[in-house]
Amino acid sequence: MASQGRGPLPTSPLATKGPSLARLYAQVDLYLGCPRCAQRLNETTYVLQKVEHGCPREILLARCKCTAKSKVWRRVGRRPTFPRPLCYKVCRYYSPELGCRRHRNQCTFAHSREEALVWTFERKHNLSRLWLKAALQGKRAQGGPPGAADTICAEFGGHFQLLCAHCFRRCPPHLSPMDPQGRCPKHGTCHSLLAHVSTEGRKRQFVEVRPQPQNRPLLNYCMFVGRGQPCRHGAARCQYAHSAVEMAVWKAERLDGLRREDLLTHPALGEAQCTAPQGQPPGVQLYCHTCLVTCHTQEAFENHCSSLEHAQMVAYDQAVPWEYRSPPMGLSTFELCPR
Repeated sequence: MASQGRGPLPTSPLATKGPSLARLYAQVDLYLGCPRCAQRLNETTYVLQKVEHGCPREILLARCKCTAKSKVWRRVGRRPTFPRPLCYKVCRYYSPELGCRRHRNQCTFAHSREEALVWTFERKHNLSRLWLKAALQGKRAQGGPPGAADTICAEFGGHFQLLCAHCFRRCPPHLSPMDPQGRCPKHGTCHSLLAHVSTEGRKRQFVEVRPQPQNRPLLNYCMFVGRGQPCRHGAARCQYAHSAVEMAVWKAERLDGLRREDLLTHPALGEAQCTAPQGQPPGVQLYCHTCLVTCHTQEAFENHCSSLEHAQMVAYDQAVPWEYRSPPMGLSTFELCPR
């Protein structure tokens, strides 16, 4: 069952040449929706709502045939780039309320039976999520095949944004959007970076898309990041892709002539826009890249870092190198060393 909302997703010319969805339909019902017509109950559970709107169809939902009478649908996230098993399994440590208790944000197992079935189908037939969304529409695109920017935005969802590179690389990272004149609200004209922003509930993930390497004929993934470890070369020197969206942008730039300006023209559908409180520079936020949480003030960020949830995420996240000393004995207050 596909969404009946208006505004169909651009369909790939390959949508009628791929494998039949009959075997997948025999196992699950499928629905394409958005935050307006699909009410989110928790991280993976949604309930459909009848709303008249132009649905962007950016969220893929699935429901097992054995529970066809249920009103609950499960969100099908993007299939992980690594690893690529023949058959995906459901994470035994995952619960919709608490998430994965063992792997945390690094979990590559499916979070529902429906997600495992769809991932296995995509893996078996080597399908992209864009192809599957197009096949669910059952229509060809009008005006020719979609452009490279349309393909990337439909595949990964979210939106792209220009941020101040100097602020983003601070510790902790500061999110300072660039204005149309290329100026940072904190310190004026500066270098910018392209970031892919995806939102899921309270969490907002910012993934830097670095310039593609010019002196490397083949594009590959960083083997350290693929293992869930910190890159030993650092993001500034490493010439290998650190994320799937970065690899997709690099390939589109090299093979399809993609311009990064085209990615910035797509609006953020369903994205919550935050406003800074009074006395703060407009749009500037502090970002915890471990918990995927943004804070408007230094006090709010420090409160988050002192929470038990943040401590557990840091302890389980192997991709974040964490070194610290034990506090000195006999002191109750601490200050930063002036030297």
